[in-house]
Amino acid sequence: MSAPKEQKSYFEKVYEVTNKIPRGRVTNYGAIAEFLSLGSARMVGWALNHSHGLEIPAHRVVNRLGELSGRIMFASPTLMQERLESEGVKVEDDKVVDFKKLFWHPKEQYEVTPIEETDTTTYISHSVLDLNVIAENILEEAKNRNISVLTFYGDLGAGKTTLIKAMTKTLGIDEANSPTFSLINEYLDKKGAKVYHMDLYRLESKEEAMDIGIEDYLFSGNLVMIEWPQVIEPLLEEHLKISISRRGDGSRMVSLSE
Repeated sequence: MSAPKEQKSYFEKVYEVTNKIPRGRVTNYGAIAEFLSLGSARMVGWALNHSHGLEIPAHRVVNRLGELSGRIMFASPTLMQERLESEGVKVEDDKVVDFKKLFWHPKEQYEVTPIEETDTTTYISHSVLDLNVIAENILEEAKNRNISVLTFYGDLGAGKTTLIKAMTKTLGIDEANSPTFSLINEYLDKKGAKVYHMDLYRLESKEEAMDIGIEDYLFSGNLVMIEWPQVIEPLLEEHLKISISRRGDGSRMVSLSE
């Protein structure tokens, strides 16, 4: 039986991260699960258990204690150890020696270095995993600047909603959808604080926005993320502007400015 489509999607993400683990280094199931916001280390193990026959270095993923708990899933009980030792990783009693020293976290690979310009910070995203890191950086930047209103600019299909979903996931919100028809979605983050997600594409004037009480949201002090904010620009005070554009190589450029 083939894995459900949703599982295949996260399988691919697990494999992408696992392929980035350097030779001579190891990580654990929990670190990958945390990075991908999967919620359970077991989901990573499940994905790697289905990777046999693929060129995935699953032997570089151990449990939180550095133990080779996945060795029983290899062709022979010693194959996982043999592969690690061939890469210079010492193993004793089915446990990686110097585990903390050799430990690799996915953030080491996907750390995104911003391009600093005058009053603008720009990131380049080559994958969804890059976008997750950028989402964390934007939230941290907004917090540091004490800004609660974030506006998102970009053509249709540029990735505005995808970026916002990555940001809400970082905030502990699992189900975030574009409010194209409802105009405003309200979520609760992991701390119980309200988060507002707006899509104002269908509004034709700031008066329409004022009729739905947009100012109550803008000045609530809660995090407000707005797609297609052009119509309410006259109402905006301090806010963080996020512009997204597609590049010729398929990557996306994400720029932050006030």
